[in-house]
Amino acid sequence: MRLSVLGSDGGIGKGRRTSCFLIDDDILIDAGTGLGELEPEDMAKIDHIFLSHIHMDHIACLPLLVDSILPLRRSPVTVHVPGSDHEDLARHIFNDVIWPDFTQIPSPDRPSIRFLPLSDTPYEFGGRRLGSLPVDHHGEAAGFWLDGGSGQLAFTGDTGPCPAFWQAVNSLPDVRYVIIECSFPSAMEELALKTGHLTPALLEREIVQLDSRPAILATHMKPFAKAKIVEELSMLTTPHDISILKGGQIIEF
Repeated sequence: MRLSVLGSDGGIGKGRRTSCFLIDDDILIDAGTGLGELEPEDMAKIDHIFLSHIHMDHIACLPLLVDSILPLRRSPVTVHVPGSDHEDLARHIFNDVIWPDFTQIPSPDRPSIRFLPLSDTPYEFGGRRLGSLPVDHHGEAAGFWLDGGSGQLAFTGDTGPCPAFWQAVNSLPDVRYVIIECSFPSAMEELALKTGHLTPALLEREIVQLDSRPAILATHMKPFAKAKIVEELSMLTTPHDISILKGGQIIEF
């Protein structure tokens, strides 16, 4: 399994792309502005999109994706959404006001996109497996684990402190990587907790719950504070290897 990082920033600005990860060439996790790194022909290969949640930085390019590949596909793109949030996407985005309702275009029996609630049962795609993980973020949200046959990768999406996430990760047999958000500097802990995010200090307290030592890849840093967050992460006293996830990075497992 190959994970290509199309976007890993917590906001926009020159050279910054929000959450979007391509699995091989046919599965997407989140559809933030990083999706714009793909050519339309490559976007058309995507059969499944798994959304960690429906905040704008994680779905910004979803409406534009559907419009960009309309004549290039013969089957709908399936979007898996936590809980009942697919209803909010239909009500607030694909509503023929903000954006056309592509669940009815070109026709109701041949739509461009379809929404499904995220299943509690792991998915399998030709030997590749994907399942959800619990997180603590506003609204309905999920993290994900991926298994390509040579170990697992865990991804938090957005989350604040969440013991259930680490318990679930510890239950996986061979976790090689954990991609975890770290949105704010430690001085902004109150805001981080209020909005369901982490700081370096909070992250340090979280990863002690790990039973193993996978590589920790920090992501989703707010642009105004990225330099400070990186500095603070470098000063943590932890046995875990922590590095900064970068756009364009490829992880194989």
